[in-house]
Amino acid sequence: MFGADGIHSRVRRLAFGPEEKFVGHRGYYYAIAGEPLAPDRGDGPRRQISHAYSAPGRLAVRGGPKAQQMYMFAAAARVFADDADKRRVLVEHFAGMSGPVAEMLAELPGHDDFYLDALARVRMPSYVSGRVALVGDSAYGNTLAGFGTGLAVVGAYVLAGELAAAAGEHTAAFARYDRIMRRYAKLGGSSSPGPFLAPKTAPGLRFRNWFLGSRWFDLMDKLAGDAKDDIELADYAGAVAR
Repeated sequence: MFGADGIHSRVRRLAFGPEEKFVGHRGYYYAIAGEPLAPDRGDGPRRQISHAYSAPGRLAVRGGPKAQQMYMFAAAARVFADDADKRRVLVEHFAGMSGPVAEMLAELPGHDDFYLDALARVRMPSYVSGRVALVGDSAYGNTLAGFGTGLAVVGAYVLAGELAAAAGEHTAAFARYDRIMRRYAKLGGSSSPGPFLAPKTAPGLRFRNWFLGSRWFDLMDKLAGDAKDDIELADYAGAVAR
């Protein structure tokens, strides 16, 4: 059995134990609301343009290709009663930010597409247990850290390839998958976007704004891109052909 069902994986809970053993809250929440604009509906370049508004511990973004609204805010871990409770907590955290943010909050009830979750990181002592293997965010998720999709695709490739190479003998294949992916997953396991995107102090905000416009940001972006490619994948074509 494979668990590829996200950071709140039910397969992981059944095969490995409760979520709180493996998923750690990183001090922030994020939310998206509103179906993204689309060129085929006449939105054109508008879907590529976004405007960000900040206050200590809070970031609100309007527009862009992913959603009409995005929010990030610092907060301790908590349990939400339902979707309405999540919306209420979001509005409470951004109350007092006037202008465009107040307009965004006023528009929020009209957006049926709404999702709020914690920035969280998954830490597993092993990605496999018996006949169960975890892939993607269920195994090595780190919300909004920038490695999620790449890690999931590489993980699926390695797992399928190792199973083919081992002629379906899952014990050997799972052990090799776990060993190969553990090194690569470390690349995205330490970064956290919350403190950078929504720093909790005014000096932190000023530093973020300076850094985004500096050559150091370009260098960091390049190093992150290089890190994503820092893996030599085996060619499993021969094993698949057999």
